[in-house]
Amino acid sequence: MATPSKPTQELTMKRRLLLFIPVPTFICCTLLFYLGGGGKGVAEATAASSPGTAGINTSLPAASKSALFENKLDAYKAPTTARNATTASPLRRSEKLAR
Repeated sequence: MATPSKPTQELTMKRRLLLFIPVPTFICCTLLFYLGGGGKGVAEATAASSPGTAGINTSLPAASKSALFENKLDAYKAPTTARNATTASPLRRSEKLAR
């Protein structure tokens, strides 16, 4: 086995710098967080909420019929463009080549 070579002065300085960089970074991030409000939250939002509304909202909205189709069979028989009206369709190869 070869013995490891002694680190050069340049490598030692680089290691020291890389060890020191997180300290001022942490201090700057902490100061920015403190100057930005420090995690206190928005005063208007906390003042507007009543004591009974704290926690998770467990009520679900009522089910309603779809605005597009009356039943699943109609949705299945519909052309793809009507089913995916809200999503973007992928470009066909000929459309990609035209661009």
